[in-house]
Amino acid sequence: RSILTASDSSNITWYQVTLDQVKGSIMIAEELIRPSEIPQLVTFPSSRRARRAAVVVATIEIDRPPSDVWAAIADYSFDLKWRLGIVEMTPDPPGQPQNGTRIREVLRSSGRSFITNATVFDVEPGVSYRFSGRGTTGLVSGQRRVEASESGERSVFTYHVELHPTGFYRLLRPVLKGALGSGLRKDLQRLKAMLESAPVP
Repeated sequence: RSILTASDSSNITWYQVTLDQVKGSIMIAEELIRPSEIPQLVTFPSSRRARRAAVVVATIEIDRPPSDVWAAIADYSFDLKWRLGIVEMTPDPPGQPQNGTRIREVLRSSGRSFITNATVFDVEPGVSYRFSGRGTTGLVSGQRRVEASESGERSVFTYHVELHPTGFYRLLRPVLKGALGSGLRKDLQRLKAMLESAPVP
């Protein structure tokens, strides 16, 4: 086992990383971030670096009307039930997403904490919102969107996540993309099962 410490003074972010050789898996031992230094909105690079992002888009059809699905995905406390490993989703101010809402997300995996601080923008109430911020592995942006199916009785939920690894984590982009995609698809299946098994009002 070896210890690697990386510092990125331009982003006011410090990482202490433990490398464990478990078939190439990377375990994040500790992360320290100054929340006051995190920008409200991260601007992503438009050059060749942008093409190195890990982009995942997962879509699922749910047998519930769009209003029900929106109520679920706009309730940050409900994330703890359908997103595996999420132990904290704290919006500031509390309530459903609105332009300027700041979100602190904590994911626990293999005994480690992965922290993301993001800001919500481009909100269409009842339909979609976008988010942008900075986390353990780099810059992150994405969108949650709910649309009616062709019949109008079901919903199509799309979750788009774009991760731009920074520093040391740029070397792990393929690993991060694979883990992100697999986890997101399973999360959407869990959400579908929960909503479709819930009593119809």
